[in-house]
Amino acid sequence: FFKILDEVNYPSDSVQIFTVDRGLHGFKGDVKPLDIEKVPEFIFYRDGKELGRIVESPKETLEKDMLKILKG
Repeated sequence: FFKILDEVNYPSDSVQIFTVDRGLHGFKGDVKPLDIEKVPEFIFYRDGKELGRIVESPKETLEKDMLKILKG
């Protein structure tokens, strides 16, 4: 994931990482509003609106799934 972001020069300060325990409870705050199902889970937002998610594993590849989500 981070290699992909590095390749496209995506600003790292625009990425938030939340850590959870086995019960999906956040270590640094409440993650319930994120409705996390499994880990890892990548949630993509634009202008505060959720565009899509990759839950546990990509359907095709991480790059292709990210591109589909970001293109709409």
